[in-house]
Amino acid sequence: MAALRGCLGVVSIGATPTVIGEVTAYTINAVADEIDTSAMGTCTASSIAGNKKTTGTVTANYDPDDAGQLLMVIGTQPQLIIEPEGTGGVTYTAASATILANNISAEVNGVVTVEMSYSINGEFTVSNP
Repeated sequence: MAALRGCLGVVSIGATPTVIGEVTAYTINAVADEIDTSAMGTCTASSIAGNKKTTGTVTANYDPDDAGQLLMVIGTQPQLIIEPEGTGGVTYTAASATILANNISAEVNGVVTVEMSYSINGEFTVSNP
């Protein structure tokens, strides 16, 4: 099994993809609603998958002048592209991702960070060259 190094990842945002600078972490969380299909008389639980939903976060060292970070505006629905291997590798593209939160954090002995939360409208398109 191949192992990927996180340091090579690239996250871009917007209609004309703009790299989000200083990214330190991202998450992609894909889940499905659980629909209970249990019936009386069986005493055993059963279920099927319902609607799928993909959410996640992008965390970066805060840079108020970074063009990509400036596009992380709550309530907007930009294109979002995540490339775990850097450009030229596997690409996750969401035509529309609703930006749900944009949180700035700081510690007395640390760097100021920004974390964007998103929800994908539809599914990521995965391409593997």
